Amino acid sequence: MKSLLSGITAALALIAVSAAPAWAGPTLTFTLDQDGCSGGCGLTSYGSITLTQLTANSVQVKETLAANVVFVGTGAGEALEFNLSTGLGAITISGISSPFTVGSSPASASTFGSFGYSIDCPNPADCHGGSKTQPGPLVFIVSDGGALSTTDFIGNAKGNFFASDIGAPNAQGTLATGNVASNKIASTTTNSGGSVPEPASIALLGSALAALGWHRRRRG
Repeated sequence: MKSLLSGITAALALIAVSAAPAWAGPTLTFTLDQDGCSGGCGLTSYGSITLTQLTANSVQVKETLAANVVFVGTGAGEALEFNLSTGLGAITISGISSPFTVGSSPASASTFGSFGYSIDCPNPADCHGGSKTQPGPLVFIVSDGGALSTTDFIGNAKGNFFASDIGAPNAQGTLATGNVASNKIASTTTNSGGSVPEPASIALLGSALAALGWHRRRRG
């Protein structure tokens, strides 16, 4: 009987673990569709940026450029610039994909305004004008000492959430360069904030309860 009760206790513990809350920050996607290139870069979309909640105080940022669009270092901006809510704690940026590094803070992106944070591609061997280009993707993690959500990424004074220094082939077949930006959320995926017990856990509990019922009938 003692071993049977121990088994039931273990099954309940397993279900509790499998039903532990998930991080509930929504997954946000932005489209880089604002063209600030000199003379225009010529596309309707230059890529997307996805914000994914990893923990209660960390968010993964991933920038994926459109086909034939590349990161460049024109000096008019940086690989990616973004803004965060005021009143947050100590912000750290880690896990940056090569060859990118943490850029200047604050940063400015030509006509798209100033941003609080940036990621740079500083090495001329990787990104320099239109001669050396980097397709990406650019991935990194932003963390805060207290709490950080995907919704803490906000628009700057000009209403732009992100800006990126890129190059794109124009109608003449040459590489047009400059800054592009996103001024709105393209899509939102709401996370449930919890999970359902796994079928295996439920089956284990069912077996334990059935065994307990059989044992009681036998004793009766």
